[in-house]
Amino acid sequence: MKFFKNLNLFHYALLPVFVLLFGLSMAALLVDAWWIRQVILGFTLLLLAMQFFIFVKLSGQLRQVVIALDDFLISASGGRPAAYANGFSFLQEGLKLVKENYQGIEEKSRQLEAGNYEMLSEQTAGVAGRLNRLGEEMKVLMAGEQERRKTAEMNAAFSRLLHEERNSKSLNDQALKHVLKNLTAVQGALYQYDSEVEALEMIACYAYDRKKYLHKKIEVGEGMVGQAWLEQEDIYLTDIPEEFLEITSGLGEALPRNLILKVLKNQEEVIGVLELAAFQLWNASEMEFLQYAAEQLAAVLLANRESDKNVRMLQEMTVLTNQMKSQEETLQQHMEQLHDSQVELEHSEKQTKRNNQLLQTLVATIPLPLFVKDDNFRYAMVNDAQAALLGFEVKDLLGLSDADIIDDAEEKAMIFQSDQNIIEQNKEVVLDAQAISLANGQTKYMKTIKTPFRNELTGKMNILGISIPIPKPVPQTVG
Repeated sequence: MKFFKNLNLFHYALLPVFVLLFGLSMAALLVDAWWIRQVILGFTLLLLAMQFFIFVKLSGQLRQVVIALDDFLISASGGRPAAYANGFSFLQEGLKLVKENYQGIEEKSRQLEAGNYEMLSEQTAGVAGRLNRLGEEMKVLMAGEQERRKTAEMNAAFSRLLHEERNSKSLNDQALKHVLKNLTAVQGALYQYDSEVEALEMIACYAYDRKKYLHKKIEVGEGMVGQAWLEQEDIYLTDIPEEFLEITSGLGEALPRNLILKVLKNQEEVIGVLELAAFQLWNASEMEFLQYAAEQLAAVLLANRESDKNVRMLQEMTVLTNQMKSQEETLQQHMEQLHDSQVELEHSEKQTKRNNQLLQTLVATIPLPLFVKDDNFRYAMVNDAQAALLGFEVKDLLGLSDADIIDDAEEKAMIFQSDQNIIEQNKEVVLDAQAISLANGQTKYMKTIKTPFRNELTGKMNILGISIPIPKPVPQTVG
């Protein structure tokens, strides 16, 4: 550089030293004393040597300082200035450029602090250039931060919706509508897997910001929705066939061209599928929101499914409890009725026993032989006269039939036929002269009157009979 060849700055610095040496030299010439002139001359030579030594030492350090100052001015001014005649003019011009750049840097700093990241100038070198590059980097960072903040706000709003809405049917509609709005999608459907029918059931549907009242079931593996559920993988299409989408607005809008089938998965269990269609491609932040919404929606659908299952179980338990309570009340009524019937039966049995005892007493006091036969023609009741007539004790005769006490077969048959006719014809029978050959070898002669009646206890026909002893008939002689 010309500046370091001329070194004008050093010339100005050495001028006072040369003036001092000149003064000392003149003083040595004017003094008359020899030894004084020698002292002045020696001091002048010493001063000259010291000045030379200092000049040699300081020139190298001063050169380094000037070089550093030159680099600083070049960097601060945004470029190397033109060569100048002397160092002072260079320093003056350099400081002027530094001042101008400092004002620009200060303005750029204020804009950066206010959030304006546009380039202040076209400079790419120096501090201003670095600030411009910093502004561009901050612009990119702030754009990313705005996208992250927007995604976080969408996530928070969706979470509030899921927690505030209690009705499961309304929640499905509102959640789908919220997702469509945030992703600028025009069509969407929400499917949930129903394990009872083993199919995906559409639980919400929107098209062009209007709810569609459609009921649709898709078998596992059927179509793209069933395929996404079966393979548990998302499907993303950017060129949808025109015949694929069946949900249209009815107003002649163009069909969307981009489609995503998002699998709703909670841990390892697939809950359903979210179908969305839009005109434009989704960016990274929108896809991040979709992923978050799918995870949250899957958890809520699973919780609602379990809640609905618990509600159904509770309702079934309530119905079963009411049935059991009704059955218990009915059983209690039956038990009470049975108890009343048992009490009434015991009372009736006691009354019957008393009546039987009374009847037995009355029958026993009747002098005529008296008997009652049941529907099997066995003796159900006899008095003492009847038992004595047949040669038995009362207790031994009860439960026996005529076949057990009569020895003659014809007589057995005749008496059995007689009893049978009485029951069948419900008519009284009188047997005038009747010979009974008993098993003990005796023969009894009697007249028997037998009348049918209905036993109120058993509801069956019985026979009431009276046996009148008669003398042995005397054979009549002919002649």
